[in-house]
Amino acid sequence: MTKKILYAALAFCLLSGNLLYGQNVKPAVTEIKYGKHNDKSRIVVVLSEECKGVCRYSLSPSKNNGIFALSIKGVSYKPINPNGNFGKEIQHIVIQSNENGIDIIGRLTEQGGKINAPFILNNPSRIVLDVMGKDSMEVSSSDTKESGKTVQKDKKSNAEKQTKTTPAAQKEQKGQIKKWVLKVSTESIKNSIEEDAKRGVHITAHWAGGATLRNKMINNIKGTVLNTVVIALKEMNGEVYINGVEKAKKYNSYYAAIPDPEKMVQDFKDAGLYTIGRIVLFKDDILPVKRPDLAVKTPSGSTWKDKKGKMWADQYSKEVWDYNIDVALRAVEAGFDEIQFDYVRYPTEGKISDCRYSQPGHNWDKGRANLADFIQYAKTKIPKNIPVSIDVFGLTMSADINEIGQDLPLLAEHADYIYPMMYPSHYYPGNYGLKNPNANPYKVIDRGLSDAMARLEYRYNKIRPYLQDFSKYGPHEVGEQIRALRKNYLRSWIMWSPNNKYTWSAYKPEYYKKNIDPDYEP
Repeated sequence: MTKKILYAALAFCLLSGNLLYGQNVKPAVTEIKYGKHNDKSRIVVVLSEECKGVCRYSLSPSKNNGIFALSIKGVSYKPINPNGNFGKEIQHIVIQSNENGIDIIGRLTEQGGKINAPFILNNPSRIVLDVMGKDSMEVSSSDTKESGKTVQKDKKSNAEKQTKTTPAAQKEQKGQIKKWVLKVSTESIKNSIEEDAKRGVHITAHWAGGATLRNKMINNIKGTVLNTVVIALKEMNGEVYINGVEKAKKYNSYYAAIPDPEKMVQDFKDAGLYTIGRIVLFKDDILPVKRPDLAVKTPSGSTWKDKKGKMWADQYSKEVWDYNIDVALRAVEAGFDEIQFDYVRYPTEGKISDCRYSQPGHNWDKGRANLADFIQYAKTKIPKNIPVSIDVFGLTMSADINEIGQDLPLLAEHADYIYPMMYPSHYYPGNYGLKNPNANPYKVIDRGLSDAMARLEYRYNKIRPYLQDFSKYGPHEVGEQIRALRKNYLRSWIMWSPNNKYTWSAYKPEYYKKNIDPDYEP
């Protein structure tokens, strides 16, 4: 951040003819919001009425590098709690009253960052300050075009990797993801982790629903350290596998993979296993066909499709919410111990700038808030004794990914548990400074979880990672992931294999205790 930039910003604020200071009317500060806009951290001060011709503001540097102060005079201010997260470009913010208004004092994450002069954005009652990293590209405030490239493949296939193209994404691809710093004691974090560890595997509906394959899976699990199973109840193609969901039959989305869910759940429970039902939310190739009014649309009103021709149900639609919650309620009725929602996000592949939702003005702030609202809503419908958990991209442990709307700290406020999909094979070369993340399972998991710990602090105990047991991984690679997880104090994990083939030898108690987790006790 150079003096030249700051003084130019200061001159802009003081000399603008539209921002003359006035004594008579004082707009009140009603809200302060933090968020992201394109590749910038954004601070928005919302006033009760127009600021033009009434208030005056200035941006000034401190003698200490990396410090900036936005002073707004001619406004009244009573302390309020800001909304949102102020972004990776800003390390810390303090808000305080001055003799005639408010000061917002911040510290940049890195020296050499850029600060845009404060301005009023399409609304005379809003003052906006943008802060960019030193390597960021400047983007016009009116430029709302988004990337549309894949962020991270969810977990269904290991063929795709992260291929983002936004400036922030390019930095992440080069391994320059911000390193978060833990500000509380590690001992307090360690003591907050639940003792009741969930060690599990994911099972497809076809294996779980059929008696023969289910018994084979149960026999494989017997005599291992595993005590949990996650079962697919609704997949990203829109198929609903659990019998008894009336809307699934109405929309012709029911596929009879689990014809007798009560018997299936009881068999797993008789084997001493904790049961989690996984339900894909918004990626859906059936509902948008049966109900085009519930689809993500294009500007022309047609159903939006990603680059592979796949469709999405509208993330803002309460009717879409209720449809998926009906699947969850049927799972609870069948006896499942926990409900896990997947694809709690927005599209990433294709021309996502063309996506139109039932709520206009979709952006990072509105999108992330909407996903949090869904979790809150689901928890009002699902019995309180049933945990409600979500799956998120692994990279969200270390970075906000605006396109998908997954704000880790915000989601952690509402979900009972969070399952990040931390498969090393799904990270892009260069993430965490690794040329080949798939060949470095320990480093990938260690770095991601250390970042998550620093970001979430006491909510870190909600993290239960999905780990990788595919891509030619054997006992050593499986163990490396769990060793990194235990180094970061976590006890619970779920292994993923797309074809239900697991490295069973790695989960035998003798091997597991000797080679992976010496703290393991049956």
